[in-house]
Amino acid sequence: FCLRTILNLDDTMISRWLKNVFGRYQTTKALPIEYGALNVASMCSGLIFYREYTYLADWQLTLVLVGLGIILVGLAIGRCNSNVEICAYSSGEDADGMKGHDKVFA
Repeated sequence: FCLRTILNLDDTMISRWLKNVFGRYQTTKALPIEYGALNVASMCSGLIFYREYTYLADWQLTLVLVGLGIILVGLAIGRCNSNVEICAYSSGEDADGMKGHDKVFA
């Protein structure tokens, strides 16, 4: 009974959090961050808490760590690109001589 209550509370909090995130940000910007963070957490918890590294050969563990690195680099690139966009459009004119609010995105 206690576990079911915790799971129901968890589901409610997750759905409210997702509504807040996707209401505030575009789905195309928030979803890759969410999936990347979920995969990093899943991989780390498997390696650390469940000690899955003991069942992997060296080359398999190397591939897992390389995959983890690729996800983290992808998240960093996505973060850098979003900062550049914010900086470019928040200050006056850009390279085209257009104001940030004059731009139309398709």
